[in-house]
Amino acid sequence: MKRKLHRIQYLRGLAAVLVLLTHVTITLNERLQYRFADNVFLSGYMGVDLFFVISGFIICYTHYSDFGVRERLGSYYVRRFTRIYPVYWLVLIPVIAFNFAVPSYGDGFERELSEIVQSWFLIPESHQPILRVAWTLWHELLFYVLFGMLFIRNRNPKLLVGAALGWGALSAGSMFIQDRGFWLWSEYLFSPHNLEFLAGCGIAVLLRRDKLSARAAYWALGLGIVLFFASWANEYWLHESIPRALAWGIPSFLLVAAASAWPDSARSSPNRLFAYLGDASYSIYLVHLLAIHLLYQVFNRLNLFAQLGNLTMVTACAAGALIGGCLFYSLIEAPIMKRLKHRIAAQKKLKLGSVNPAAEG
Repeated sequence: MKRKLHRIQYLRGLAAVLVLLTHVTITLNERLQYRFADNVFLSGYMGVDLFFVISGFIICYTHYSDFGVRERLGSYYVRRFTRIYPVYWLVLIPVIAFNFAVPSYGDGFERELSEIVQSWFLIPESHQPILRVAWTLWHELLFYVLFGMLFIRNRNPKLLVGAALGWGALSAGSMFIQDRGFWLWSEYLFSPHNLEFLAGCGIAVLLRRDKLSARAAYWALGLGIVLFFASWANEYWLHESIPRALAWGIPSFLLVAAASAWPDSARSSPNRLFAYLGDASYSIYLVHLLAIHLLYQVFNRLNLFAQLGNLTMVTACAAGALIGGCLFYSLIEAPIMKRLKHRIAAQKKLKLGSVNPAAEG
């Protein structure tokens, strides 16, 4: 990872933990009628918005020099799809099995073959997928596919800006449409979440062109924190209706801008714990909801909620889900991704050798 991006990893870890805290609050509130931490973590779902801005930034920053290079399009899609699907499938399989073993766990549709196929391939639906958190992957994949189109044409600023503005305008307009009509178009292709991916891309372009100064990073951090807590306070006390892409997308944009442009000192080094949580964020995100349900079932059967108290055991569920996600990353995701990267690199090397046998001497 480039030196400038290690703070982005911190934000990825923070986003995963915030989503986890939201789900442990909601899930166990429903089962225990208990307000964990007085429901202060209900707004932690904004971790998803932070994820989307980070994704837009990472993809654009990493592939900024690939615009117009058609030869790299295939390898880009291979890397993106292998980043999403294999680990996702390994989590989805036990979730599907759990729905068959405990029919009361889901809403009923989880055992239908058509629903399993759609969830397997992450085909968008009008309701949540079998693995509830996977709805965000619908938007990730859409962004990956559309971003890949930039590899096809030469770098043309007017064309790129025009296309981004058009997609962004349609996506922004959907925030204010009450009757959304055809779901696939209004909720997916032109979702307001697209603005968050574009915001991340904008940060990447500015950073690549050295347009983000240390002073800008300081201002972005300060304003981002203020707006973050303002949105949190609004949802906790005021309950004013503000479009999500504005309430949480703008603070996320500012925090990512600050993290990417923050100046490094010669003595500073990445925090290993925060960097690890960032690395493990995808596993934590995919695994945590299933882990929360399983831990609740175990603790409830052992009557630990009554014996040790709701606060202790809900906290234990949150900690256990976090640890479970980290273990899944260290024992499963990281080894699998390492093996896949080696295999992809080997195939690429073999392909290059077959195209140019003279290169071998």
